[in-house]
Amino acid sequence: MQTKQAQAYDVLRRARGLQPSEGFFEDWNFDFMVEARNVYGKELYYPASDRAKIFLKLTGKKTFDKYELKIIQDVGYNVIFTTKTMEDL
Repeated sequence: MQTKQAQAYDVLRRARGLQPSEGFFEDWNFDFMVEARNVYGKELYYPASDRAKIFLKLTGKKTFDKYELKIIQDVGYNVIFTTKTMEDL
């Protein structure tokens, strides 16, 4: 008996036309980039990639909070924090 996660992967494989033996996540990118900024003493997390912007549309907000980032990480995305360099200033 398969787990629910394995069953979901099988459904997605079939939807993409892949055989069970073929790699499923080889071309998928699970990176989720955010930029941490300190604004008036409060840590805010702004989207730094297209995928992060799409997720942010679900919330209807302009920034993420720590709880939302934790959920995104729990789902299986790699939450990557970017920083600004001197060249970006």
